[in-house]
Amino acid sequence: MSKHGQRGSDFPQDAREARTDLELTRAELGNTVHELAQKANLPARAKERAGTATEQVRPLLPAFAGALVLLLVVRGIRRRKARH
Repeated sequence: MSKHGQRGSDFPQDAREARTDLELTRAELGNTVHELAQKANLPARAKERAGTATEQVRPLLPAFAGALVLLLVVRGIRRRKARH
C-alpha cells in the first residue's frame, strides 16, 4: 500500500493539517527556487567573488606599491651606472 493510503502516515488527516502541509511545502519550494536562481545567476556570483578577492588584496596594496617604487628606483640607479 502507498504511503498516502496508510493511517498514521505523514499524509494530512484534515483540512487544517492539509493547509499547514501546503504552506510548509510552498515555503520549502520557494527557498529551493531562490537557491537555484542564485546559483544560476553567474554574473552576480562573479561580482561577489571579485568583491571578496578585492577585500582580501586591499590590505596588501601599500606594500605592493612600496615594492614597485623601490624596484623602479633600483632600476633607475642601475641604468645611470650603465650609462657612465
